[in-house]
Amino acid sequence: MTTPPPIPQWNGPYESSSPLVSTDPPKIGDFWLDSRLVATPSGVTYLAHDDLGTIVMLVLLSAGASEDAAARDRLAGQVNAMHIDTVVARGGQSQHEGRLAHKFRSEDDDPVAPGQQPLAPWVALAYDGSEGAAAEAHRLLDEIS
Repeated sequence: MTTPPPIPQWNGPYESSSPLVSTDPPKIGDFWLDSRLVATPSGVTYLAHDDLGTIVMLVLLSAGASEDAAARDRLAGQVNAMHIDTVVARGGQSQHEGRLAHKFRSEDDDPVAPGQQPLAPWVALAYDGSEGAAAEAHRLLDEIS
């Protein structure tokens, strides 16, 4: 595993984020997780950054929602309905189709342990530090549940 780049400086507040917990992965796709922004039964939204320092909100479906084909489809539908500039990247199971399929980042070349479950669906969204950003993350997770 590579060493994460330093957390980029943000000129605004990080909303009301909370620290990562021991069960949170350090990285999803190309994004290093920095803190939790929203947690619901359907998933967690993290503040994260990539190696270039781009700060995003990364929405990751929970294990339960990931196992539900309808929930995966609802996430894909919500993402495909978003403005193209809002969606930075997307990945995970069942997220490679639709209007914003070109934003899909395959993890096929990542090492996988025997018996490992498919990668949970996720989407990285542009983050501007506003209070509306957390509200949008919460809305998205509520639409999936």
